[in-house]
Amino acid sequence: MIIKFAKKILRKKTENLDDDEQNGQARKDDKVKLDKLLSLNKITKIAEKKLKNSQAKEFSLEQELGVTYWEVNVKHGSKEKEVKINAITGKILNTEND
Repeated sequence: MIIKFAKKILRKKTENLDDDEQNGQARKDDKVKLDKLLSLNKITKIAEKKLKNSQAKEFSLEQELGVTYWEVNVKHGSKEKEVKINAITGKILNTEND
């Protein structure tokens, strides 16, 4: 389950990896496997099917706790919604008002 704590990034923070993480398993596990991602066309269809009569507007690829997902902002009537979709399986992880 993914829980969103804040809608805005107040500041961007970078952190250097420890020596044991730089070339180790932690670094490999954090990499996004781009060759296994569903196409943006497929993700768009999934988001628009979930929210009928909607139009996908913005996309962002995210990774959290080892799960790579698309965050899709969708115009649904007069409202904006956000749909999180697993980037590899196409499973909808979360839908919320934006």
